[in-house]
Amino acid sequence: MAKTATYTQRYAESNGFLALLSDGQRLTGAYALGPEAGEWLQQATLAIRARVPLAVLRDVIQPFPTFSEIYVGARSAQRAADLAGQGHLRRLWVLPGEGRALGLWQARDPGGMQAILRSLPLRDWLRVETTPLSPHPSDPAVTTR
Repeated sequence: MAKTATYTQRYAESNGFLALLSDGQRLTGAYALGPEAGEWLQQATLAIRARVPLAVLRDVIQPFPTFSEIYVGARSAQRAADLAGQGHLRRLWVLPGEGRALGLWQARDPGGMQAILRSLPLRDWLRVETTPLSPHPSDPAVTTR
């Protein structure tokens, strides 16, 4: 049976995940659980051993449809964690039924925000709208009573 014929069978009901670890410049580790997890780890192993920069990994177009597509979500999650750790990504929500996300971001200036957005793995396929925010005088986080 061709491997692609299995995609709509037991794999469709199976859960799995891939976590990528980095030092901010290069991939340093990965772990996976799920059907075909070995396929996912092959790419990570090569990237770690060859010391491939994250910027290069972000630009890799994954074959479709294969299990390697999990890298798209894993790279996005890893980048979100990096940006949250740097204080840029404050909150992130999924808008139900819309296939869209809403994020609360922090940058020093508009140029900094644009640089952050350019660093996102799916940047070429995203439709991004930004709205600068100003403090509200009644914000409970800054209002003292």
